[in-house]
Amino acid sequence: MPNTLIIGDATRRQIGGLFDLADLGPQALAGFAEPQPAWRVIGESGMLSRFEALRSGATPLVGRDEELELLIRRWEQAKSGEGRVVLISGEPGIGKSRLTAALSEAGSAPASVARAMAWASAAAIASARERSR
Repeated sequence: MPNTLIIGDATRRQIGGLFDLADLGPQALAGFAEPQPAWRVIGESGMLSRFEALRSGATPLVGRDEELELLIRRWEQAKSGEGRVVLISGEPGIGKSRLTAALSEAGSAPASVARAMAWASAAAIASARERSR
């Protein structure tokens, strides 16, 4: 299939819902004794972020009440004219994205949130502006 991107199971798990896919079923591939599951990438799904695409339902925020309250206070201060910048950083998987999602869920989110993401071992950083509801 020319001009087509076919992915395997490991890639499908990594991209979550970021792309719409067509299941091609098991495919005979060189180098594999058994047919391997494969998917054709149809296009982008419209998800805003990898975090959003990989989230399964509403993940509860556990043990971060203090941090969430601090973010809400800083946002209220910024809205009243006091300049504020908040940096949330840490190791992958500790809940940085979940904390910013909780800020939106609390109804106290800023008009836009800037996110920077480091992808795997690549040093490239992508940034995006997301509109909150």
